Amino acid sequence: MRYLCMLAILVIFLASTIGIVFAASDDDVLKFAKGVLTGSIFTENAVALIDGDTLLISARIREQSDLEVATIGFDLYNLASAASKVVRQHPGKFTQVGLTIYDYTGNHAVGRMNVAVN
Repeated sequence: MRYLCMLAILVIFLASTIGIVFAASDDDVLKFAKGVLTGSIFTENAVALIDGDTLLISARIREQSDLEVATIGFDLYNLASAASKVVRQHPGKFTQVGLTIYDYTGNHAVGRMNVAVN
């Protein structure tokens, strides 16, 4: 009995030391992503989805005047920053990240970025 208790303590210690990560469900990952996006500049119009091993995040520009190349690039950079936080929080879950910026109506993609995850 004492041997089993010692073995259990050793296993718990090793698990916490090594940092064994239990796979999070897609819903848990999406909840985390929603929190990250809520804290970004895309508070109201960003959406995160998971398609297999790909994290997809999209957002709309706020107004017609935001169709400048630099503004779209900046928005893609901010989506990439949010995606990076999600990928770091859930290592090994994703091999690709797909980012899309839509026009202010949400009907037409005006910017896209696909990034391979290491």
